[in-house]
Amino acid sequence: MFFYRDVLGFKDGGMGEKIGMAEVALERPHVIAFNTWQGESAQPPPENSLGIKYFTIILSTPNALKDVLTRIKDHELAFFRTENSIFLKDPSGINLHLDIQKKAKR
Repeated sequence: MFFYRDVLGFKDGGMGEKIGMAEVALERPHVIAFNTWQGESAQPPPENSLGIKYFTIILSTPNALKDVLTRIKDHELAFFRTENSIFLKDPSGINLHLDIQKKAKR
């Protein structure tokens, strides 16, 4: 939860210790939930197994992306950057793509 809250800037949504779940949120309904049902030290699934490979988080402005980049660097996390995107892994090994919201073309 630290990564999503303190690095990416999500708000702490609470922890249900008895059921092994937690969540972070930007604004409802945008929530990321976590669980420890496989155990707190569970290994990532094998490379070619089913499951989430990556997801994209769309940030509203270039400044929001810059703020996240600053926190990524402050925590000395590995990342790859293009002009308008950042690619990195979360602590569970899931690939994240951080991008800036595109303006609609007229």
